[in-house]
Amino acid sequence: MIRSFLKSRNGNFGIITALLATPLCGVVGLAIDISVALQERENLLNAADAAAVGAISEKSKGVAKARTMGGNGSVQEAIDEAHDLFLAQTGSSSGTTDQVDP
Repeated sequence: MIRSFLKSRNGNFGIITALLATPLCGVVGLAIDISVALQERENLLNAADAAAVGAISEKSKGVAKARTMGGNGSVQEAIDEAHDLFLAQTGSSSGTTDQVDP
């Protein structure tokens, strides 16, 4: 009886399908997570680019302040303006993001 049970091929498709379904669902979930993360990364990079370009545009407060400076250094108005532009591009209304010193 045990030999006939071990030699039997009935139900192999169901067992293999059950064993492969879990890793397959995990791989699909991982692919979705990676694509969402890459899209979010692209959105953040685009927002950072727009903030950088906006902060050095001809009509920005930072450029006006930099033109009046006598020497080298950072321009806080440009940093603040870039921060505000980044928040506007990302749709964030709170200023809770950490500001990195140049």
